Amino acid sequence: MNKRVCWPTSRQWKKALSVLNKKEKIVFAVFVSLISLSLFYIIFLKPSPLDIPTPTEGGTYTEGMIGQPRYINPILSDNNRIDKDISNLIFSGLVKFNDNGKIVRDAAESFTISEDKKTYTIKMRDGMSWHDGNSFDTEDLEFTFGLITDTTYNSSLYENFKSVELLIDNNLTARFVLKQPYAPFLESLAFKILPKHIWENVPSNGFTLASANLRPVGSGPFQFSQLKKNSDGLIRLLSLTRFDNFYEEKAFLKNIEFYFYPNEEELLSSYQKKEILAIGQLPDNYQTYLPDLSKTNLYKIYLPQFFSIFINQKNNKILEDKNIRIALATAINRDLVIQKALNGKASSIDQIIVPASIADQSIAINPVHSFNRDLAASVLEQLGWIDSDADGIRDKEELKLEFILVTSDQEWLIKASEEIKEQWKAIGINIIIDANLRGDTIKNRRYDLLLFGQSPIASSDPCAFWHSSQQEYPGINLSLFTNPTSDTILENIRITFNEEELFELFTNFQEILTNEVPSIPLLQPFEFFAVNQKIGGVSIKDDGYPSSRFSTINKWYIQTKYAKRNQNISSAN
Repeated sequence: MNKRVCWPTSRQWKKALSVLNKKEKIVFAVFVSLISLSLFYIIFLKPSPLDIPTPTEGGTYTEGMIGQPRYINPILSDNNRIDKDISNLIFSGLVKFNDNGKIVRDAAESFTISEDKKTYTIKMRDGMSWHDGNSFDTEDLEFTFGLITDTTYNSSLYENFKSVELLIDNNLTARFVLKQPYAPFLESLAFKILPKHIWENVPSNGFTLASANLRPVGSGPFQFSQLKKNSDGLIRLLSLTRFDNFYEEKAFLKNIEFYFYPNEEELLSSYQKKEILAIGQLPDNYQTYLPDLSKTNLYKIYLPQFFSIFINQKNNKILEDKNIRIALATAINRDLVIQKALNGKASSIDQIIVPASIADQSIAINPVHSFNRDLAASVLEQLGWIDSDADGIRDKEELKLEFILVTSDQEWLIKASEEIKEQWKAIGINIIIDANLRGDTIKNRRYDLLLFGQSPIASSDPCAFWHSSQQEYPGINLSLFTNPTSDTILENIRITFNEEELFELFTNFQEILTNEVPSIPLLQPFEFFAVNQKIGGVSIKDDGYPSSRFSTINKWYIQTKYAKRNQNISSAN
């Protein structure tokens, strides 16, 4: 039999309340209020399991860096990592690299290439403005191009444009005219543009001293806000705010703040205390200060340098024997070198780096000279190199199998050299390390072996590093490599616009390098970009470069709001 539930009548409630004293009535009122608020939250405010968080505007992203900004000026910033990172947020170029490393439009609304591949016509976006409200047009492009091609400014971009003519048709249209077709030229147009009205009256001898280098006016997604110094005159904080008139979709983040530290300890301590939300370049000893990174996302950022051992056959006749070069390459355990010298913060490489446009296609050439110490020793035995006097060094016809390995005095490069020396010693090759690399050493090509890093001028153009015309200084064919077939391939790479044809050329070129062994590719270093998980929307590819880590900044967010899932789906449709 079901029991009937009897609720108190209103008269009974009043009678019950009348017996409570004043203190009990207050407690009862608080209790009822809390119940009411809880019910209101559950019914009207609490997200249901069907609701999803979506990014919304607001919030300040804070990042720590070691060092100081000097020139937030794209003409001068190439030599300073901090300057370049901040410049990429403040300035625009005609084109830019996306997070896949491919060229996309930036200030250029469109570009067309003439039939003879020598003229690039650029149509700039109408209505773009500088952060101070002045119009952004081809006058600024022409002015910046003039600075780059004026040798008194010593721009690192000079080589890209020394043989290029810029013609201005109107305030939105310009033409770059080349003397010869050059397929990677679009990559060169990623240079950032300076405002003419800010810089036109600054003389070349005062260019580095101008206040606009630290209080820049740009046209990018974020604009300069403020700069604060400490009592020693060092910059402590540089703030940016969102530029709401930027041509692309506005960023979610409202502000960006960069904090600068004199050493790793202060940087890591600040992150630990949650004073900053990110570290642009995570120090190697981070685990000492940050044992728990469970709430931190680590992104691998590759440095745009590829380290190899360049073999100079002209400086040592023994190295003219290709089989000696194969033995040297096969005797190196790259993974062990990386572990000993860089604590594992590098990826081994055994071939040239291909451009992003064909990077998703695998260029696999066999045989690649993978680590095989027994094979290397066997090759030397077959060539007649033996240790006749039991001193640990192979010899042949009164010649010792001994080379000089030159590198710079960077600590990790010395460690790498020492590890390579030990690995070669294991097969009877003696190495003398010279860690005092000087400019005239490279200029005069005075080395047997050179452990050195190269940064490609354009990822689609290895010509400068391998063409026979670049053997002598100031050329950078550091192996003094000569091969007529290779030269023809390199020349064709420069004028090939079709990706399939480009892939075939790179494959053929890599095959020649593998067979001839003019160098021993070793490694590409990387570092970690640490970001608190409060920052959403961060997307950085494993093969991303430092300069492109902010390429998706407009998608980063801190604040969110909840939206009904069905509303989100319907709006997406």
